[in-house]
Amino acid sequence: RVAAPDQDQPALGEVLDVGTGRGQLALLLVELGLATRFTGLDWDERKIVVLCRAAGDAGEARTVDLTSAKLSPADTVLLIDVLHYSPREAQRSLLERAAAAIRPGGRLLVRELDPFFGLSSRVAIACERLATRIAMNRGSTLEFTEPALLMKQLDSLGLATKLLPHPDGKTSPNYLLVALRPETPRI
Repeated sequence: RVAAPDQDQPALGEVLDVGTGRGQLALLLVELGLATRFTGLDWDERKIVVLCRAAGDAGEARTVDLTSAKLSPADTVLLIDVLHYSPREAQRSLLERAAAAIRPGGRLLVRELDPFFGLSSRVAIACERLATRIAMNRGSTLEFTEPALLMKQLDSLGLATKLLPHPDGKTSPNYLLVALRPETPRI
């Protein structure tokens, strides 16, 4: 069972945005009143500098090595377009640390690209390769994971996963997973 949001508390609570970049999503969630505050982590110092200027009292941000950073507890953990920049073992480690950081009744949101979605996947992967080549995005590699495998990994970490459909019913190579931490541990 996952906790219903407290009427006085925003639905997402405290947000940990891993791979935050310039923090647009985390800042938006706080501005909309959907989150109380955020902590943004990224390995690109240039992006963190921009986020720190914009964040004000909404949150904090710091430059870290995402492959080994300790993740602080949060009600919601975001991994938005970040896993594919690391090799599989580093992805697994990040998923384990992210799952461990979720408070009881909280959630992990993961957005990634399905590498087997046909032509649109190939185009998106080519764009990602270009973005890393010109240093717009950083990462040691590009390794994309299909949704079924990612769901299996998250399920093995004690989370209940759900693949969300596109809100307009459109098709896209990008997918969004929600992984929920039960309020009480499984026995």
